[in-house]
Amino acid sequence: MNLYYIIVAAASFQGLLLALALQKVNCNRTSLRWLSALLIAISLSAVGRIFADESLFVQLPKMPIAADLILFLYGPFVFLYVKSIFYKNKSEQKNNWQHFLLAFLHFVWISQYLLVSNETILHLLGQKFHRVAGLYTEVFGWMHICIYLIAAIKLFRQYPAKAKALVSNLPMLNFLRCFSAFNIVLVTMWAIGFLLRQADAHKTFVLLAYNSIWILLTITVYIIGYYAVFFPQVFRVDNALYNQLTNNETEIFAKSIIPEQNPLEVKQKNLPTQDIEDIKEEPLIVLQKQTKIIIKQDAAFNQQQYKDIAAKLKLFMEDEKPYLDPLITLPMLAGKLCCTVHLLSKIINETYHKNFFDYINGYRVSYFIELVKSPANKQYTLLSLAFESGFNAKSTFNSAFKKEMGKTPSAFIQELTIINTENG
Repeated sequence: MNLYYIIVAAASFQGLLLALALQKVNCNRTSLRWLSALLIAISLSAVGRIFADESLFVQLPKMPIAADLILFLYGPFVFLYVKSIFYKNKSEQKNNWQHFLLAFLHFVWISQYLLVSNETILHLLGQKFHRVAGLYTEVFGWMHICIYLIAAIKLFRQYPAKAKALVSNLPMLNFLRCFSAFNIVLVTMWAIGFLLRQADAHKTFVLLAYNSIWILLTITVYIIGYYAVFFPQVFRVDNALYNQLTNNETEIFAKSIIPEQNPLEVKQKNLPTQDIEDIKEEPLIVLQKQTKIIIKQDAAFNQQQYKDIAAKLKLFMEDEKPYLDPLITLPMLAGKLCCTVHLLSKIINETYHKNFFDYINGYRVSYFIELVKSPANKQYTLLSLAFESGFNAKSTFNSAFKKEMGKTPSAFIQELTIINTENG
């Protein structure tokens, strides 16, 4: 067995272990079930791919044929995984079976191979009708996956703007970007391999293109494993935040507090301030249409209250440094300040001309610069100082630093070193 099959077999084994491990995670159970199903489909198909080798196919042709079930399973699993992350409508889950109709029909078709002897399988595959049927099956399978990938990517691209308004770190989005990129390359290499085979290209090039598909699938498994180890929060999203981000049955843009009182006075009366949900009052204006509820709140605050909360926000950020928490969210910060999520978002947008994501990262960048300038931190790497500043991903840190400072961290450190040398 060559290195290629060893890599595929190792990824298959890891995929099955990951699928079992993800079932132990209590958050986002629906999305993790779809991800586990995807991992199992990839793993079992990867095993079947090993038996597609010419020396093994003659002895066990049913294995690679059964592995072809992934043609009409992969797309729905990816789409339903992405959809279950961003949407939480239980009524739509009842219709998920419709996505697997083609997979069922494909299973019915390949059953004619799985229920006969190996010799009969080889005989059938040698006939023109079955070769043409296999060709069309591959084309339809490729189109099927592409349609679902496009739908999944469309859902994903609609989401980051909403997420950036609520969270300060986006490991989930980084994971999905990487996952999407590999899937795009995968279907591209598949198309190239198919065209090369139809053009009677050299066998080496055809094998290289097709083998790269399975290498990419195995890399996908390793990517999921990497994030599960180093960024476990990708699969353990806080339930409260998850409801804020995914509930498409009830849209609540703000929750009211006592309109006649200053929010700062509410805190002085020792009312709960950890979670805005604890302050129970009827909303000012409620517009109900079917299952959607929209609450408008801005009129409840006068200009002085607005300024008081803005000032309190500045002091709280400087004194308490909540930005050092990698998982800080807009609802969490609003609870600390005893104000609504909508009002706090408006204050940040109008006062600092930033969304919550950029606002928090601005403080993190400033804190990072303080750490870098301290002689006591010379022994630490830039990445470790970035993590100390509240970042939890290198890519997020680099992009936030460049956006805030207009230069990369390495360029800034280089300039700082030159200045220190000249002054030293």
